[in-house]
Amino acid sequence: MNLVPCCHATVNTTLEEKIERFWTLEELQEASKLTEEEKDCEEQFQTTHFRDPTGRYVVHLPKRMGFEQMIGETKDMAVRRLVQLERRLSKDPELRRRYNEAMQAYLDQNHMGIVPAEELKRDKRIAFYLPHHPVFKEASATTKIRPVFDGSTKSSSNYSLNDALLISPVIQDPLFDLLLRFRKHLVALVADIEKMFLQVMVHPDDTPLLWILWRFSPSEPISTYEMTRVTFGLAPSSFLATRYLQQLAYDEGDHYPRAKVALVRDFYIDDYIGGADSEEEAILLRQELKQLLSKGGFRLRKWVSSSKNLLAGLAADELGTSSTLSFDQELVKTLGVNWQPGPDLLSIDASGLTVNGQWTRRKVYSVIAQLFDPTGITAPVIAWAKIRMQLLWVATQGWDDPLSADLEKQWADFCQQLPLLSNIKVDRYAFTENPMLIQFHTFSDASEAAYGAFIYARSISQFGQIKVELVAAKSRPASLKKATLASSQSLVQLPLVYSLSPESTIVVRSTCRHSDNGLNFQGASNHLRELYDLLNDPSTTAEIANEIFQRGIVWKFIPPRAPNFGGLWEAAVNSAKMSLIRVIGQRQLSFEDMTTILTQVEAVMNSRPLTPLSEDPDELDVLTPGHFLTGASLLTIPEPDYAGVPTNRLQHYQQYL
Repeated sequence: MNLVPCCHATVNTTLEEKIERFWTLEELQEASKLTEEEKDCEEQFQTTHFRDPTGRYVVHLPKRMGFEQMIGETKDMAVRRLVQLERRLSKDPELRRRYNEAMQAYLDQNHMGIVPAEELKRDKRIAFYLPHHPVFKEASATTKIRPVFDGSTKSSSNYSLNDALLISPVIQDPLFDLLLRFRKHLVALVADIEKMFLQVMVHPDDTPLLWILWRFSPSEPISTYEMTRVTFGLAPSSFLATRYLQQLAYDEGDHYPRAKVALVRDFYIDDYIGGADSEEEAILLRQELKQLLSKGGFRLRKWVSSSKNLLAGLAADELGTSSTLSFDQELVKTLGVNWQPGPDLLSIDASGLTVNGQWTRRKVYSVIAQLFDPTGITAPVIAWAKIRMQLLWVATQGWDDPLSADLEKQWADFCQQLPLLSNIKVDRYAFTENPMLIQFHTFSDASEAAYGAFIYARSISQFGQIKVELVAAKSRPASLKKATLASSQSLVQLPLVYSLSPESTIVVRSTCRHSDNGLNFQGASNHLRELYDLLNDPSTTAEIANEIFQRGIVWKFIPPRAPNFGGLWEAAVNSAKMSLIRVIGQRQLSFEDMTTILTQVEAVMNSRPLTPLSEDPDELDVLTPGHFLTGASLLTIPEPDYAGVPTNRLQHYQQYL
């Protein structure tokens, strides 16, 4: 079987980022409101963008307030980084050749231009020299190496360019949504936009922010170049490119109705993943997409379809498969999921998941975090891994400590079988052809170890054929801590502190503390550890030492970027946040007002029903967390409703009831 990578680039990421992605895939992402910063980013786009005579979009980089003061000197740093890069390239002549070719292509295609020395002397605009390095795209069937520019490098002001640019909103649908829609089309069609970022021009006023240092040989003098297009490595680059796709749909889409919808709903960055309900409609869609995108200077390529007829007439460099003749044997990687367009089957990529050397927690997490299964094709196996990851966290102390013999055997056996996951395949099209009836059946269950949910589609054709197909599955491990009803129903306390400093967090009274990995919490834990060391000193009075040790404060951290490990207390945090957002909104409160509101939120949360007080059907009272404090609900007497009273007629405290 031939593997044809398509619509997906492999980029190096940190272990924490991989773990975060792994856990995030199991969450259903709700659309969030734009922050003020994101609104500012969108407003700058709307008021500054325009198109050149060819139809190509021209962009200003979205800047924060005080941008000019945030940018410091960067040329010395850029020189050092270039020397480091050249040292690396000198050890690998082939890499040097390929990187030179990539930079020369930038020049030939007017994506980059040299800045004359005399212009450098008289140019008074704010400039930023971006370091750069090669990134390998082994999953790409075309470009294998591309330059990436480091927008996160600090200038002399201790701010990077990315620090000074606005954080952009996510405007495309989540990957999960696109993959689900991909499965509803009878005829599938995918493609990607060739060098999408580089098709958007940067306004000349902003190109000094994209200066780089480069020379094709160490024997040449170092020259200054400027990027003239949106580049990889800048915080708003993805937003700018994808926002222009949507703008193109609004500007030109009325003449291409099929492509307009696809451009807004069926793109993930530069990847198109969609289809139609017939070959005729799919051909029209393909034609409209090519025509519409060409209006903005974009070119679609790597076309793949579940129907060979849709690929007829396309040039070889437009195809995403190696040959239409071996169509049934092709394996395409689209949005990280394996797709065989011939038999029209989906599976996950479980290749290359090996561990060399000693097994540690870090290596286990690194392997499992690479399992990419956004729709849950292999959900039972993923659930097993997540449960064992949770137990592994408790059983080990450090990231790089060797595992015990039992744990090592358990994970070695599991890892050895992971390639078998690629054999689990589901139909890409989830229904019968021309279904007369479609039903969705949802199942959910929970145990002490985990809980999960599955959705199946059941369709019936006009000839009575019945098809049942897994649509999606999600799972989550349960909290590790087993407790009685009283202790688990985790009473809610919302103490207010003056700051998030370690000193303030210590004031919060609790004998066993669970928290995320915030630096303030880690600092507080370190302070407590120092205090323990002090009290262990024989010179310390026995009375004080005895008092502290009786309290026995213990601090337990959950894994980084994995809030689901918090279980019930993390759910309580989310409930408290939602209550505070609804009550406070954008208002600024005094310490006393905030304390009052937190007390009220505590009372509401601690008055939630846990279980009936008796089996008597006439019994209206229920057991609440408040019963363990006062013997009754904390909200026995309802508060007056002031919703219809004008604010200026309310007492100060009544405004927050």
